[in-house]
Amino acid sequence: MDWISVTLLLAAAGCHALWNLRLKCCNDKNLVVWWSLIVLVPLAIPAVLSGGVPLKIWPLLLASVVCQAGYYHSLARAYQHGDFSLVYPVARGTAPALVLLWATLFLHERPHPAGLVGIFLIVIGVTVVGGLWRVLSRGLNQHTLKIESLSAAFLVGLFISGYSTLDGAAVKQCQPMAYTACIFAATALAVTPIMARRPWPQLRAGWLQNRFDIVAISVLSLLSYGLVLAVYSRGTVSYAAAGREISIVFGAIVGWRWLGEGLGATRVLGALLIFSGIATIAIWG
Repeated sequence: MDWISVTLLLAAAGCHALWNLRLKCCNDKNLVVWWSLIVLVPLAIPAVLSGGVPLKIWPLLLASVVCQAGYYHSLARAYQHGDFSLVYPVARGTAPALVLLWATLFLHERPHPAGLVGIFLIVIGVTVVGGLWRVLSRGLNQHTLKIESLSAAFLVGLFISGYSTLDGAAVKQCQPMAYTACIFAATALAVTPIMARRPWPQLRAGWLQNRFDIVAISVLSLLSYGLVLAVYSRGTVSYAAAGREISIVFGAIVGWRWLGEGLGATRVLGALLIFSGIATIAIWG
Protein backbone atom coordinates (compact mmCIF):
# COMPACT_ATOMS: atom_id res chain seq x y z
CA MET A 1 0.00 0.00 0.00
CA ASP A 2 1.46 3.38 -1.02
CA TRP A 3 1.52 6.48 1.17
CA ILE A 4 -1.23 8.19 -0.84
CA SER A 5 -3.54 5.36 0.16
CA VAL A 6 -2.38 5.62 3.77
CA THR A 7 -3.11 9.37 3.79
CA LEU A 8 -6.58 8.77 2.36
CA LEU A 9 -7.22 6.13 5.02
CA LEU A 10 -6.15 8.50 7.80
CA ALA A 11 -8.57 11.16 6.53
CA ALA A 12 -11.34 8.58 6.21
CA ALA A 13 -10.67 7.29 9.73
CA GLY A 14 -10.94 10.78 11.22
CA CYS A 15 -14.27 11.39 9.50
CA HIS A 16 -15.55 7.98 10.55
CA ALA A 17 -14.70 8.42 14.22
CA LEU A 18 -16.36 11.84 14.28
CA TRP A 19 -19.66 10.72 12.79
CA ASN A 20 -19.83 7.70 15.08
CA LEU A 21 -19.32 9.95 18.09
CA ARG A 22 -22.06 12.30 16.87
CA LEU A 23 -24.40 9.34 16.48
CA LYS A 24 -23.54 8.07 19.96
CA CYS A 25 -24.59 11.46 21.39
CA CYS A 26 -28.01 11.40 19.69
CA ASN A 27 -31.10 10.06 21.43
CA ASP A 28 -33.13 8.44 18.63
CA LYS A 29 -30.26 6.85 16.74
CA ASN A 30 -32.29 4.92 14.15
CA LEU A 31 -34.16 8.07 13.20
CA VAL A 32 -30.96 10.09 12.88
CA VAL A 33 -29.34 7.37 10.74
CA TRP A 34 -32.36 7.30 8.42
CA TRP A 35 -32.43 11.07 7.95
CA SER A 36 -28.68 11.15 7.34
CA LEU A 37 -29.14 8.63 4.53
CA ILE A 38 -32.17 10.42 3.07
CA VAL A 39 -30.15 13.64 2.81
CA LEU A 40 -27.73 11.86 0.47
CA VAL A 41 -30.35 10.40 -1.91
CA PRO A 42 -30.20 13.27 -4.46
CA LEU A 43 -26.49 12.59 -5.00
CA ALA A 44 -27.34 9.25 -6.61
CA ILE A 45 -29.21 10.89 -9.50
CA PRO A 46 -26.15 12.27 -11.34
CA ALA A 47 -24.21 9.13 -10.42
CA VAL A 48 -26.79 6.94 -12.18
CA LEU A 49 -27.27 9.28 -15.16
CA SER A 50 -23.52 9.57 -15.74
CA GLY A 51 -23.16 5.82 -16.09
CA GLY A 52 -20.61 5.70 -13.30
CA VAL A 53 -22.17 2.47 -12.00
CA PRO A 54 -22.73 0.00 -14.86
CA LEU A 55 -25.51 -2.58 -14.72
CA LYS A 56 -23.11 -5.47 -14.13
CA ILE A 57 -22.19 -3.90 -10.77
CA TRP A 58 -25.74 -3.73 -9.43
CA PRO A 59 -25.91 -7.30 -8.06
CA LEU A 60 -22.88 -6.48 -5.90
CA LEU A 61 -24.39 -3.12 -4.98
CA LEU A 62 -27.72 -4.62 -3.92
CA ALA A 63 -26.02 -7.30 -1.83
CA SER A 64 -23.96 -4.57 -0.21
CA VAL A 65 -27.12 -2.57 0.53
CA VAL A 66 -28.48 -5.52 2.53
CA CYS A 67 -25.29 -5.53 4.60
CA GLN A 68 -25.34 -1.72 4.92
CA ALA A 69 -28.93 -1.72 6.19
CA GLY A 70 -28.08 -4.42 8.71
CA TYR A 71 -24.98 -2.47 9.71
CA TYR A 72 -26.81 0.78 10.45
CA HIS A 73 -29.58 -0.96 12.37
CA SER A 74 -27.13 -3.01 14.44
CA LEU A 75 -24.90 0.00 15.05
CA ALA A 76 -27.80 2.12 16.33
CA ARG A 77 -28.95 -0.72 18.60
CA ALA A 78 -25.43 -1.32 19.91
CA TYR A 79 -24.91 2.37 20.72
CA GLN A 80 -28.35 2.54 22.32
CA HIS A 81 -27.41 -0.04 24.95
CA GLY A 82 -23.59 -0.06 25.10
CA ASP A 83 -20.63 2.19 25.84
CA PHE A 84 -18.72 3.71 22.95
CA SER A 85 -15.44 2.29 24.28
CA LEU A 86 -16.89 -1.23 24.10
CA VAL A 87 -18.99 -1.15 20.94
CA TYR A 88 -16.61 0.73 18.68
CA PRO A 89 -13.49 -1.42 19.28
CA VAL A 90 -15.37 -4.72 19.02
CA ALA A 91 -17.22 -3.71 15.84
CA ARG A 92 -14.18 -2.23 14.13
CA GLY A 93 -11.75 -4.81 15.49
CA THR A 94 -13.53 -7.94 14.28
CA ALA A 95 -14.11 -6.61 10.76
CA PRO A 96 -10.49 -6.74 9.41
CA ALA A 97 -10.03 -10.41 10.24
CA LEU A 98 -13.33 -11.26 8.59
CA VAL A 99 -12.55 -9.10 5.53
CA LEU A 100 -9.23 -10.93 5.17
CA LEU A 101 -11.12 -14.23 5.21
CA TRP A 102 -13.74 -13.13 2.66
CA ALA A 103 -11.16 -11.44 0.38
CA THR A 104 -9.07 -14.60 0.39
CA LEU A 105 -12.05 -16.87 -0.30
CA PHE A 106 -13.99 -14.76 -2.81
CA LEU A 107 -11.63 -12.13 -4.27
CA HIS A 108 -8.67 -14.55 -4.52
CA GLU A 109 -6.33 -12.13 -2.76
CA ARG A 110 -3.16 -13.61 -1.31
CA PRO A 111 -1.93 -11.36 1.51
CA HIS A 112 1.81 -11.02 2.05
CA PRO A 113 3.02 -12.39 5.42
CA ALA A 114 3.92 -8.85 6.49
CA GLY A 115 0.36 -7.81 5.71
CA LEU A 116 -0.93 -10.53 8.00
CA VAL A 117 1.38 -9.31 10.75
CA GLY A 118 0.09 -5.76 10.25
CA ILE A 119 -3.53 -6.88 10.44
CA PHE A 120 -2.75 -8.86 13.60
CA LEU A 121 -1.15 -5.81 15.24
CA ILE A 122 -4.16 -3.66 14.33
CA VAL A 123 -6.66 -6.13 15.74
CA ILE A 124 -4.68 -6.48 18.98
CA GLY A 125 -4.27 -2.71 19.21
CA VAL A 126 -7.99 -2.16 18.69
CA THR A 127 -8.71 -4.57 21.51
CA VAL A 128 -6.29 -2.81 23.85
CA VAL A 129 -7.56 0.68 23.02
CA GLY A 130 -11.09 -0.41 23.83
CA GLY A 131 -9.98 -1.92 27.12
CA LEU A 132 -11.61 -5.22 26.22
CA TRP A 133 -8.95 -7.28 27.98
CA ARG A 134 -9.59 -5.40 31.19
CA VAL A 135 -13.36 -5.80 30.80
CA LEU A 136 -13.16 -9.51 30.06
CA SER A 137 -10.82 -10.11 32.99
CA ARG A 138 -13.60 -9.00 35.33
CA GLY A 139 -15.76 -11.90 34.28
CA LEU A 140 -18.89 -12.28 32.20
CA ASN A 141 -21.15 -11.85 35.22
CA GLN A 142 -20.06 -8.28 35.93
CA HIS A 143 -22.32 -5.41 34.98
CA THR A 144 -19.49 -3.82 32.99
CA LEU A 145 -20.00 -6.31 30.20
CA LYS A 146 -23.43 -6.28 28.54
CA ILE A 147 -23.95 -9.38 26.46
CA GLU A 148 -26.55 -7.64 24.31
CA SER A 149 -24.16 -4.81 23.46
CA LEU A 150 -21.31 -7.20 22.80
CA SER A 151 -23.35 -9.41 20.46
CA ALA A 152 -24.68 -6.36 18.62
CA ALA A 153 -21.13 -5.07 18.18
CA PHE A 154 -19.96 -8.40 16.77
CA LEU A 155 -22.92 -8.32 14.39
CA VAL A 156 -21.86 -4.84 13.28
CA GLY A 157 -18.39 -6.21 12.54
CA LEU A 158 -19.89 -9.03 10.48
CA PHE A 159 -21.91 -6.60 8.37
CA ILE A 160 -18.85 -4.36 7.94
CA SER A 161 -16.83 -7.27 6.63
CA GLY A 162 -19.65 -8.20 4.25
CA TYR A 163 -20.11 -4.83 2.59
CA SER A 164 -16.36 -4.12 2.60
CA THR A 165 -15.71 -7.26 0.57
CA LEU A 166 -18.59 -6.62 -1.84
CA ASP A 167 -17.70 -2.97 -2.32
CA GLY A 168 -14.04 -3.81 -2.75
CA ALA A 169 -14.94 -6.04 -5.68
CA ALA A 170 -17.35 -3.47 -7.14
CA VAL A 171 -15.16 -0.37 -7.14
CA LYS A 172 -12.49 -2.14 -9.13
CA GLN A 173 -15.00 -2.01 -12.00
CA CYS A 174 -16.65 1.41 -11.58
CA GLN A 175 -16.20 4.97 -10.28
CA PRO A 176 -15.79 4.87 -6.46
CA MET A 177 -17.64 8.13 -5.66
CA ALA A 178 -20.55 7.34 -7.98
CA TYR A 179 -20.82 3.91 -6.39
CA THR A 180 -20.71 5.47 -2.91
CA ALA A 181 -23.59 7.82 -3.74
CA CYS A 182 -25.68 4.92 -5.06
CA ILE A 183 -24.93 2.79 -2.00
CA PHE A 184 -26.12 5.45 0.43
CA ALA A 185 -29.24 6.24 -1.62
CA ALA A 186 -30.22 2.59 -2.04
CA THR A 187 -29.67 1.94 1.67
CA ALA A 188 -31.92 4.89 2.51
CA LEU A 189 -34.67 3.47 0.32
CA ALA A 190 -34.19 0.01 1.85
CA VAL A 191 -34.76 1.22 5.43
CA THR A 192 -37.53 3.72 4.60
CA PRO A 193 -40.40 1.16 4.84
CA ILE A 194 -39.37 0.48 8.44
CA MET A 195 -39.23 4.17 9.35
CA ALA A 196 -42.51 4.82 7.50
CA ARG A 197 -44.31 3.02 10.32
CA ARG A 198 -43.70 6.09 12.45
CA PRO A 199 -46.09 9.05 12.15
CA TRP A 200 -44.86 11.95 10.03
CA PRO A 201 -44.94 14.46 12.93
CA GLN A 202 -42.45 12.25 14.79
CA LEU A 203 -40.17 12.02 11.77
CA ARG A 204 -40.37 15.77 11.21
CA ALA A 205 -39.65 16.47 14.87
CA GLY A 206 -36.63 14.18 14.69
CA TRP A 207 -35.27 16.21 11.80
CA LEU A 208 -35.85 19.55 13.50
CA GLN A 209 -34.26 18.43 16.75
CA ASN A 210 -31.23 16.75 15.19
CA ARG A 211 -30.71 18.50 11.85
CA PHE A 212 -27.18 19.67 12.68
CA ASP A 213 -26.08 16.16 13.66
CA ILE A 214 -27.94 14.66 10.69
CA VAL A 215 -26.16 16.86 8.16
CA ALA A 216 -22.80 16.37 9.89
CA ILE A 217 -23.22 12.59 9.92
CA SER A 218 -24.29 12.63 6.25
CA VAL A 219 -21.28 14.62 5.08
CA LEU A 220 -18.74 12.81 7.25
CA SER A 221 -20.03 9.33 6.43
CA LEU A 222 -20.11 10.05 2.69
CA LEU A 223 -16.61 11.50 2.74
CA SER A 224 -15.28 8.72 4.94
CA TYR A 225 -16.58 5.85 2.86
CA GLY A 226 -15.83 7.54 -0.44
CA LEU A 227 -12.18 7.84 0.58
CA VAL A 228 -12.12 4.20 1.68
CA LEU A 229 -13.57 3.02 -1.62
CA ALA A 230 -11.00 5.11 -3.47
CA VAL A 231 -8.31 3.18 -1.61
CA TYR A 232 -10.08 -0.11 -2.35
CA SER A 233 -9.91 0.71 -6.06
CA ARG A 234 -6.13 1.30 -5.76
CA GLY A 235 -5.03 -1.84 -3.97
CA THR A 236 -5.71 -4.84 -1.74
CA VAL A 237 -9.10 -4.76 -0.02
CA SER A 238 -8.09 -6.68 3.11
CA TYR A 239 -5.17 -4.31 3.80
CA ALA A 240 -7.25 -1.17 3.23
CA ALA A 241 -10.07 -2.47 5.41
CA ALA A 242 -7.56 -3.12 8.18
CA GLY A 243 -5.78 0.20 7.78
CA ARG A 244 -8.94 2.24 8.23
CA GLU A 245 -9.18 0.90 11.80
CA ILE A 246 -6.84 3.71 12.83
CA SER A 247 -10.17 5.45 13.48
CA ILE A 248 -10.11 3.66 16.85
CA VAL A 249 -7.26 5.93 17.92
CA PHE A 250 -9.08 9.03 16.70
CA GLY A 251 -12.23 7.87 18.46
CA ALA A 252 -10.35 7.39 21.72
CA ILE A 253 -8.77 10.85 21.52
CA VAL A 254 -12.00 12.63 20.56
CA GLY A 255 -13.91 10.68 23.21
CA TRP A 256 -11.34 11.75 25.76
CA ARG A 257 -11.67 15.42 24.82
CA TRP A 258 -15.39 15.57 24.06
CA LEU A 259 -16.93 12.91 26.28
CA GLY A 260 -14.53 13.09 29.21
CA GLU A 261 -13.33 9.50 28.78
CA GLY A 262 -9.94 8.55 30.13
CA LEU A 263 -7.01 7.89 27.82
CA GLY A 264 -4.56 6.07 30.04
CA ALA A 265 -1.42 4.04 29.42
CA THR A 266 -3.42 1.06 28.15
CA ARG A 267 -5.00 3.08 25.35
CA VAL A 268 -1.67 4.69 24.46
CA LEU A 269 -0.20 1.20 24.09
CA GLY A 270 -3.13 0.18 21.92
CA ALA A 271 -2.68 3.27 19.74
CA LEU A 272 1.00 2.43 19.24
CA LEU A 273 0.12 -1.12 18.22
CA ILE A 274 -2.37 0.15 15.66
CA PHE A 275 0.12 2.63 14.22
CA SER A 276 2.66 -0.21 14.05
CA GLY A 277 0.18 -2.30 12.11
CA ILE A 278 -0.53 0.56 9.70
CA ALA A 279 3.20 1.12 9.14
CA THR A 280 3.80 -2.60 8.58
CA ILE A 281 1.08 -2.75 5.92
CA ALA A 282 2.18 0.50 4.26
CA ILE A 283 5.89 -0.34 4.08
CA TRP A 284 6.05 -4.11 3.68
CA GLY A 285 2.48 -5.18 2.88
